[in-house]
Amino acid sequence: LERMEKGYDEGNENLKPDRFSYTSTLQALAKSSSGPDAGIKARQILDRLIERSKDSPDSQPDLFAYTTCVNACASVHIDRNTDMNEKRQCLITAIRTFEDLKKEGGGGPNNYAYGAIIKACSRLGADRDERDRLCRALFKECCQAGQLSKMVLMWFKRG
Repeated sequence: LERMEKGYDEGNENLKPDRFSYTSTLQALAKSSSGPDAGIKARQILDRLIERSKDSPDSQPDLFAYTTCVNACASVHIDRNTDMNEKRQCLITAIRTFEDLKKEGGGGPNNYAYGAIIKACSRLGADRDERDRLCRALFKECCQAGQLSKMVLMWFKRG
């Protein structure tokens, strides 16, 4: 993706990255099971897409791009050696991205987006009380939006 961006910036129109280029990179990052910085990297990629879309309206980030970024945060590898500040930053990034989706994502979150943010909160919350509070609030919001699904229920139960 960085090579495409650089090549396009240097004048090669054939290397113009589009929304598919960015979301494919986000998907790869989400599936890589990297450490907590993977969520931060995912948000940086989404931010680059947002920035580039200002000059190219057909490259606007969509629901899938935002949801994939939240899912990258939710899927980071966490163990007992994980720095708690990094874990916290990843949770903040997931929540910020979900809130941006609600404002900018066109049509609002769907059941996959709710599943991803509940997964992030259930995995990254600081303690049981925080996880419960976040997951319950999101579950309620999800139900009110008519987006409840088996996947959302699964992540809510795990939370």
